[in-house]
Amino acid sequence: MSSGLFVLVFCFGWSAAAGADEIAVLTVGFGEEPAALLGASVRRAAAGLDAVVATDQQDVDARVAARYAEPTGVDGDWVTLVALRGEEAYYAMNYGAAAAVFETDDWRAVQGAIVDMALEPSLAESVRRSLMIRAAARFYSEESAQTEAAIREVVTLFPEWSPDIDWYQPELVVGYADVRQDVLRDAGTLVITSPGGSCTFSLNGHVLGQGSQARSAALDAPYAAVVSCPEQTSRVHVVRAGDVVIDPRFDAAFDPVEGHVTLSDESGGRADELAATARAWANVVGAERVVMAGVLPSGELELVEVAIGDDDDAGYLRAVRAHPDEGGAFDVPGAVRALLNGTPVVGVEVGDRIEDRLVFPGDATVEDSGSSAAPWIAFGIGGAGLITGTVFAIIESSRFEDYESCQDDATCFSGPELDELEASRDQAALGATIGFGVGLAGIVTGAILLAVLGGNEADRVGGTEEIDETTTYLPRVTGAVTEGGGWMGVGFDW
Repeated sequence: MSSGLFVLVFCFGWSAAAGADEIAVLTVGFGEEPAALLGASVRRAAAGLDAVVATDQQDVDARVAARYAEPTGVDGDWVTLVALRGEEAYYAMNYGAAAAVFETDDWRAVQGAIVDMALEPSLAESVRRSLMIRAAARFYSEESAQTEAAIREVVTLFPEWSPDIDWYQPELVVGYADVRQDVLRDAGTLVITSPGGSCTFSLNGHVLGQGSQARSAALDAPYAAVVSCPEQTSRVHVVRAGDVVIDPRFDAAFDPVEGHVTLSDESGGRADELAATARAWANVVGAERVVMAGVLPSGELELVEVAIGDDDDAGYLRAVRAHPDEGGAFDVPGAVRALLNGTPVVGVEVGDRIEDRLVFPGDATVEDSGSSAAPWIAFGIGGAGLITGTVFAIIESSRFEDYESCQDDATCFSGPELDELEASRDQAALGATIGFGVGLAGIVTGAILLAVLGGNEADRVGGTEEIDETTTYLPRVTGAVTEGGGWMGVGFDW
């Protein structure tokens, strides 16, 4: 058997009959075209275990096909001509004709061509411009219901876009904002993460922003997302509201038609690359656990199980390695049992289980609850208290001098003024006591919070804590894989 074969076996996080985990198989080759025989063997072996059933490969293929949908082949030149025709009618104040241009069956088909829009942003711009002309025509025809319906179509396709008065009449811009707010009131959220670092994210051809993560409101509709990183651009991913991982490196290695991944010869010993591949594929097919299995260049069969962690549950990584028999064959069922059931099997070495979160650098933006500002708020209150106490202390001192002067004056002493000065002095003294008390308490509280929560404001931007994206958050290989049977040590850098 070729040493360049590798298989990823994915244990789905949803349940089948009797709560069994479903397993899907992805074949991977290192430096050469992969073969499906090893994948079929692993799938059959896993299906024979308790609480495990084999996933219908057609179901996995359907999920992949839905994620990597093909463009419909919309003619961009035709769309541009239709848009111009609608604009001409609109500017001639023939609002009915302008709206009718974009209410044909052919045009409705264009609105569904989101993959085409993602591939050609100019097409997305033409579609959005045309839909806005129709909305404007209905608006100035005082057809409120039709206007709202037309704006809803724009918001559905481009939830993060809004018109401005440089291009549209102020009345329409205000009306659009009102309808958009109503449409998105119950919308979900689409979060797209990429491990590529400083990437550009777009949705249906509209740019969302740059970085390692982007967010967008998302209605109950499919969206075509593309991530463009400095070195690579992803394929178009058709996604819905939720957490989505798009890795351009995985897309470059993955063949959605054949259903396999081809990596370099050295990738078999790089746990970080394997974990990244597992994460990207798991998100494509909706998996939570991944088992990577393949024949290394050293001639051994290695199976690595990966569970993707999150904020609530720690993920883990564990591996087994099987040596070939004298005929060069592997005990695939035994290796699978050793990995998934922990069953001791002769000729199969078992590595340690490592528990930790498996995350990308792009996931390393941790939402901050705002507690980092608490020490400084306490210090501010303390400072205000000290200032207030000082002011009242000065007033109290002045009133005391007036009180003593009044005692030396027979006329003042015998009149009501002495009692008024005494009351005023006591009130100022009470204010000073309270002010100094609040000031001292604020400073002490701020010092305690600063010690407990930390106050490195230089590392905090806009309510989030930015973690250096150059840090390795994926498993790393700490030991070399040798042909003499050396074991691959896997650890974490944090």
